[in-house]
Amino acid sequence: MLRLLGSLCGLSEPSIWRTVFPEKLTQDQENQYQDTLKLEPTERLPNPLGNSKYPIENDIEFYSVQFSEQKKNKLNTYRYPVRENIEKKAICIFFHGYNSHIGQSAHIAEYLAQHGIEVVGYDYRGFGKSQGLRGYVPPLDSHMKDAIQYFKFISDQNQGKYPIFVSGLSLGGLTSFQLTLNKECQNKIKGMILFAPAIKDHPLYAKEFKLKLRIFGSIKPEKQIEPRKGYPVYRNMTVNEYLHNQDDLYYKGNTFIGSLKHLTEAQMIAEKQYDKIKVPFLLFMGGKDKLCDPRLAEQLQKQSPSKDKTVVYRENMWHGIWLEPEIEEFKVTFKDWVLQRV
Repeated sequence: MLRLLGSLCGLSEPSIWRTVFPEKLTQDQENQYQDTLKLEPTERLPNPLGNSKYPIENDIEFYSVQFSEQKKNKLNTYRYPVRENIEKKAICIFFHGYNSHIGQSAHIAEYLAQHGIEVVGYDYRGFGKSQGLRGYVPPLDSHMKDAIQYFKFISDQNQGKYPIFVSGLSLGGLTSFQLTLNKECQNKIKGMILFAPAIKDHPLYAKEFKLKLRIFGSIKPEKQIEPRKGYPVYRNMTVNEYLHNQDDLYYKGNTFIGSLKHLTEAQMIAEKQYDKIKVPFLLFMGGKDKLCDPRLAEQLQKQSPSKDKTVVYRENMWHGIWLEPEIEEFKVTFKDWVLQRV
């Protein structure tokens, strides 16, 4: 029945079943993945975000390119500038993850700005403070139109004065990844910094569930379902409680099946493009990631023809690295890596 529905929806049989059986795993690998999926958050540590906030919002007018002049959505923009008494050395564009918003990176941006790296970014349509259908992720091409337009705006504003880097977590990592492949942007990107990028789907997490979503998401992409229970992203209970009880901008509503379909397919596209990544990159990845396949770190490092590639892999780290305990160390690594390339 699923094969028939997939055929009717335009999904080829190999494409459908690759979601369920993406790669053959050894028994040891499957056991390891299953053990990871059973993990529950047990640590209680301070929230790395603290009281950090972006000091400037909406200093530029930015609208989604998806709509006509009459229906366009205003997207909320952010800027963490370098203080006047500090030499500005680079610009980094941040992209956030699914259900998230740029505000969750304010502590990283604050640190980078203290060392001469200005950080800018925007909330995707439908997320954070931006207008749009709440919680809905469009197909990859549509999503990237906004990112490309924003990059061009920042690049034009910069006029070649400072090197530009791109960085993102999860969906934001995927967005950064795809920007470096865009012919209009790639030659203007000095490097990218990826945090658990959504460029290879986890082989076991909700695999049959995602198969059904890919099929039915083609029929009714804006149909909503209740979000899956549990906290698969953060191991710090303080962060989980903050996001679900205090962060009003963190999307906690029902999930659009079209969103999950588009995210799954975008990862399948990206996984075939590792050998096209030529820009310098710094990748942070955790071995206990429940949403993305940790193997992507090794595979991207091996397949990318880039001559400047660094992978930081921590076996016990989870997916939401921006708010994981390791971020205090990683933001220093981030800063040093960028400043060595300006």
